[in-house]
Amino acid sequence: MLSDSSSVHPDLVKSFRADLKGKAYYKTYYQLKLDVKEKLKNIYCPEHDVFMFTNTTECLVNLLFACQLNNLGINIDTKGEQHYPQYHHLFQLFSEMNTSSECPEIQLVTHLSPVTGNLLDLSQLNGHSILAVDGAQTFATVHHSDLIKHSDVFFAPLHKHAGLHIGIALIGIKRSHPLNQVLSSTLETASSGARSLLDLIALEKRLSSAPPQCFNKAFIHISPRIQALLNLNGVTVISSDNSHMVVIECQSAVLRQKLAAFFSCQPIKNTDRLRISVNHMTDDRHHSVDFSELFYQSLRLILDEDNHDK
Repeated sequence: MLSDSSSVHPDLVKSFRADLKGKAYYKTYYQLKLDVKEKLKNIYCPEHDVFMFTNTTECLVNLLFACQLNNLGINIDTKGEQHYPQYHHLFQLFSEMNTSSECPEIQLVTHLSPVTGNLLDLSQLNGHSILAVDGAQTFATVHHSDLIKHSDVFFAPLHKHAGLHIGIALIGIKRSHPLNQVLSSTLETASSGARSLLDLIALEKRLSSAPPQCFNKAFIHISPRIQALLNLNGVTVISSDNSHMVVIECQSAVLRQKLAAFFSCQPIKNTDRLRISVNHMTDDRHHSVDFSELFYQSLRLILDEDNHDK
């Protein structure tokens, strides 16, 4: 049987409509991608142009590629980005390339570190250089507005706090920023080509629900009594306050295991730390939900039990 596999192999589109063979697949995908991007912009970042990739790794690599291709210098604090060990070599190369530049054109930072829970004040960085922000841990959270307001470029996945779909991530560039014109054509080309129509269909379905609950607006305030309770049990909070993420340091391996099991979280590799996250999904990006009391009572439950066992 004759079949054309020069565009999309016919065996791969059997589950779709009969009219989605070959180039029709690309046409359908492209139109749906435009619709999805418009929905994402309206929900999360109306003043940005967005480019879709599979994950934050691909976002980062393509952003670095686009900057290099357009002769844009990048300043990366390699010491401050230790949660990217697999990218250290890339970061080092880019940093070395920019040693002669007195004023790097782009500053690349992480908004909220998944290792320390440290939250950068982007307002203090904005204006000194073009600010590119890893927003993986702040996109669609209580910190979302700051991310969108102060970053000239951001990248983030849709499978974390947005809870939309695994396998799709975004690069957003402010439409009014001169950088947009410089990088857009490169990123548009890099994000084109054959991708999964099923992923787009699933994402579009989530976005079309009325209204989609795609903001995690939970947060915990580390009050003096929470701090005292933790300190009494040899546990230290090292993360920033009023966030959806609490990073604690605990020397006792036994207690770490109990806390990890209780909060359904994983210890941070090669450290004495735990990363505890809270979640409350809503369609309201402005209203936040305080989990402080629940966090305190949960700690009391596990720590009192631990002290009783001793």
